[in-house]
Amino acid sequence: MSWKLALAPLALWAGCALAQGATVALDLRAAATVRGKDVLLADVAAIEGADARQRQALGAVRLGPAPLVGYAQDFSRAAIEAAVLARPLAAGLVLDWRGAARVIVRRAGTLVAGSELADVARKGLAARYGREYDEIELTPVGTVTDVQVADGRLELRPRETAGPLRPRTTAWIDVLVDGAVYRSVALPMQAKAWRTVALARRSLPVDAQVGADDVRLVRQEVLALAGQPAAAPAVGEHWRLRTAVAEGEVLLREQLVPTGAIRRGDRVTLLVTAGAIRIESAAVAQEDGVAGAVLRVLPAGGEAVVKARVIGTHLVAMDEN
Repeated sequence: MSWKLALAPLALWAGCALAQGATVALDLRAAATVRGKDVLLADVAAIEGADARQRQALGAVRLGPAPLVGYAQDFSRAAIEAAVLARPLAAGLVLDWRGAARVIVRRAGTLVAGSELADVARKGLAARYGREYDEIELTPVGTVTDVQVADGRLELRPRETAGPLRPRTTAWIDVLVDGAVYRSVALPMQAKAWRTVALARRSLPVDAQVGADDVRLVRQEVLALAGQPAAAPAVGEHWRLRTAVAEGEVLLREQLVPTGAIRRGDRVTLLVTAGAIRIESAAVAQEDGVAGAVLRVLPAGGEAVVKARVIGTHLVAMDEN
């Protein structure tokens, strides 16, 4: 074995001993700004001495979570020293603490303009309700303030809105940083929507039959209406009204008797089946009912009401026992 090979382990041991006993200067800053979600030693102190690998390992020591944007967090020298000494990598090092006695840490942030939030809210609501109306107008209620969020990959994501569009609605925007929701913003919005509706050409009483000639079509703002406007009847189609409608009033779905429904007082055909025998007789409905519902009817010439199921237009049947 050559003398060079014999001395190699000794030189390696001497180098390790020197690194372990090296003095590391840690110069704390009075203030620091971090960009990540954690506060690291390298964020708050200048590290000198030892070797590059040890300085890198020391710099990666986590001191705690970063504060929210717009807030500050105070790290004392004692707390920082305790966090470093708790790591095995600090064993054998001589730490020379210098600089500030405490560090004020803030988190770097990005400002999201209120106008950008409002634009995302408008697009989200338009995508949700646009197919239901000919035109939609969406305006923020008041001034939309700017929002500060942490630095990172930014995404503004509108939430799905449930229920019908109303004159006053709230749009929620989730602000994501690096794929995680950082905060959520609520934006009150004033909404208007236009649709073609059917207006009564004349006053129409309860139970009136309404056809295409009884209405005229106009384009109107509809969110202020008391209910959902009804579609215009096709040529040859007739509606039946459950409430009276004044001239010029928009016909609403709630004012129409559903197709196949029976109203109290309607004359109906009552079917009674007994085995192979089927009997039809006239009756008068004593209450309202839609297809499939069971209601009370009074057979013609009878004195007692019976229960029957609605099976068609003006057609009911007694269930077999």
